[in-house]
Amino acid sequence: MRELAKVCEDFEIARILNRLGHRTGPGNNWTEARVRALRSYREIAACPPRAERTWCTLAEAAAELGVSPTVVRRLIETQALEAQQVVAHAPWVISKVTLRAPAVEAAVRAVHEGRRAPRTPDGQTEIPGISTT
Repeated sequence: MRELAKVCEDFEIARILNRLGHRTGPGNNWTEARVRALRSYREIAACPPRAERTWCTLAEAAAELGVSPTVVRRLIETQALEAQQVVAHAPWVISKVTLRAPAVEAAVRAVHEGRRAPRTPDGQTEIPGISTT
């Protein structure tokens, strides 16, 4: 809950906990009100407002870069773009600074030019055939 509260609003936390099969102590489904009550009881801070965040979600990164969420997901999968996910079904958390990494900019430029960025093998962080200069 503490980690999710850093990156998710209460309604999102409830959705994630329910999707993962977690229940409240009495066995109820999670709701936004139950998450808010538990956060209050445990003195867990709420997710900061969007304007104060140094990170963005996958969808926000896609909008910022002017590409589809699928392109951003591919960059995450190929490790060209660093991202973290607290638990399964939680939003991807991407540092806004990493959106300006040379490999990311090169891949986005390739997409904008109508070239499809080639897939990279597991463990490879550079995208072959795309100059980062």
